[in-house]
Amino acid sequence: MAGDLPHLKIDPFFISKEYVYPKTGFSSDFPIAVRNRTIHGNRIIQQLNKIRQQFEINNDEILPQNIVRDDAVYVEFFSELNFPLKFESLNQERDEPNYQILNVKKKY
Repeated sequence: MAGDLPHLKIDPFFISKEYVYPKTGFSSDFPIAVRNRTIHGNRIIQQLNKIRQQFEINNDEILPQNIVRDDAVYVEFFSELNFPLKFESLNQERDEPNYQILNVKKKY
């Protein structure tokens, strides 16, 4: 077939290389606090569920006229000193995100 198409040249040359596992996305210049990610993540989920239950409003309850029923949970993040937050990983760019950043403030 390649002989029928003189403008295409298929060269049988190749180099075999070992598979390299892709990086996790963290660069070495971004400091990360050492902690057990599973325990830390589960603790955050428990705290969010506790907050959600605390403020849960019965769907049958009639709300005042100017109050909008909102299923969102607003969370404020603080980082440890010299451990900046990676805000771009805290936002979802899609039509109906599960989470999104509303505001970012830096305090020095």
